[in-house]
Amino acid sequence: MATKAAFKRLSKEYVAMQKEPPPFVWAAPDEKDILTWNYIIRGPPDSPFAGGEYHGVLLFPSEYPFRPPGIKMYTPSGRFQPDKKICFSMSDFHPGTWNPAWSVATMYVFTSPMLDRTTVLPCCSFASCFIGPNISLIFI
Repeated sequence: MATKAAFKRLSKEYVAMQKEPPPFVWAAPDEKDILTWNYIIRGPPDSPFAGGEYHGVLLFPSEYPFRPPGIKMYTPSGRFQPDKKICFSMSDFHPGTWNPAWSVATMYVFTSPMLDRTTVLPCCSFASCFIGPNISLIFI
């Protein structure tokens, strides 16, 4: 169950994303659980993923925004293991790199390029690792 602070913050972020959605991304909280958000990332043009749609989920802790979410992708993409948490510097795999000022939209700005011009490294068992733009390798 979400804390009052998490509920308020996630509600505010959802409204903001409806007004100004990040490119190539659709996201919405589950109707019964604001801590679970489904997303679809559309493959960026001029990439091997162009035209594709990739479904995943953000799993927010009740202490959000003070703790990072887990990130999963369900649609096979060849980049990540389906239904396994993605080892991403903005995820619960690396809580020490999390910044509470980041928003859901910020995560998608860094997450959507995973399907285009990023490096995937194996660092965590049963997961996939991602180093996003402007995120140092030292965090992985």
